[in-house]
Amino acid sequence: MGLLGTDKERPVLNEEVRNSVIKRRIDFIKTHPVWRSQYSAFVKAVAQLRIPPGATALSVSCGDGTWDFLAVSANPNLRRIIATDVVDCPVSAEDVRLLQTKTAWSFQKVPPDMVLPLDDDCCRLVLHQDVLEHTKKPFLLLKENHRVLERGGYLLCGTPNIFRPANIAKLLIGKLTFPCGLYRVAPGAGSLLPSEMIHVQEFNQYQLRTMLEESGFNLLSMIHCFFGISFLKIKFCDFPNGNSGRNLCQYIFCVAQKC
Repeated sequence: MGLLGTDKERPVLNEEVRNSVIKRRIDFIKTHPVWRSQYSAFVKAVAQLRIPPGATALSVSCGDGTWDFLAVSANPNLRRIIATDVVDCPVSAEDVRLLQTKTAWSFQKVPPDMVLPLDDDCCRLVLHQDVLEHTKKPFLLLKENHRVLERGGYLLCGTPNIFRPANIAKLLIGKLTFPCGLYRVAPGAGSLLPSEMIHVQEFNQYQLRTMLEESGFNLLSMIHCFFGISFLKIKFCDFPNGNSGRNLCQYIFCVAQKC
């Protein structure tokens, strides 16, 4: 797979940084009352991964490229990222150049709910955030993640918790149905992503654990992000420890390993 563009070594200009969707989104999520815990969990997990220099990562449904950028910024041993999505490259031209100043970043469009066009054992890391809820075949996706990973490789994945308070409220009034459409709220003028995202299904922590283990992974950690009422901007805890907070958290982030 070739790199997009031909100017990998070209310095990123100040104007391009100002136009970067990635930079604006990072500034937004770092201070957002709900998403900052997801950001913190991801960056800390990537930084702590024991991966050798020159490692290759697969980014599944890369979106605007924000999580790819955070990954290579947190762990310099990631020297190549193979990014995929079900649409044409959704990363802006400015952000492609920004990513390529950090790592060998390439993109390939992949049809949804299909076998990945990659060899077995070709990656040291697979990452995806907010992807499982968009697929009709989450077990196939996780099995494919396991197949392309080297032995000892890692999977970092996260998804909204179906039991978060907003969903409980919808359930009580008979409005919780799937699939459902959600509008993208993160700032991103110039983003090539659609404004509406479809959640095909959602999961709780017990379902995620089962799917990961049945796909062959050893679940190293499950991080529960943001316990509160997001639509009322009420926060009880960024990382709940009690059963109530874990069951009702906003987002579940998992670190798993192929043994």
